[in-house]
Amino acid sequence: MNSETHTTETPRETPSYTRGVLDELRRRADEEEQTPEYNETYIFDTTGDEVIGFLHDVRYDVGQYSKTVYTIEQMDGVKIDIFGTTVLDKLMADVEIGDPVLIRYLGMATTRNGRNQYHKFQVVS
Repeated sequence: MNSETHTTETPRETPSYTRGVLDELRRRADEEEQTPEYNETYIFDTTGDEVIGFLHDVRYDVGQYSKTVYTIEQMDGVKIDIFGTTVLDKLMADVEIGDPVLIRYLGMATTRNGRNQYHKFQVVS
C-alpha cells in the first residue's frame, strides 16, 4: 500500500533583516523609472535593402505569431531587431552569435508552383 505524507507548513514571520531589504527594494522601485530598452525594428521594404553587422542575439517565439527576432549590432554600435520569416530563418540557421553577417533583401519571389509569393533574402556570414 502506498501512503503519502502531507505536511502543512505554517507561514513564517519575515525576519526583520529581510523586511529592511524589502523596504529598500520598494524604495528603489519607487524612485527608478524602469523603461525596458527596445531596439528599433528594421523592416525590409525595398529590393536591395541590407543590414551589415554582427549577430548580437536571437530570441525565439516572440509575439503573437511566435516569430524569431534577430538582433544585429551594426558597425556604428546601434542594435536593430529583424523579425524572421521562414526563408530568413533557414538562411540564418548557421549564423552564430558574434558572427559578422550581411542580410540583403531581394524582394518578392514566387514559389515554383506559381501560387504563392514570399520575401527572398541573401545572407552572407
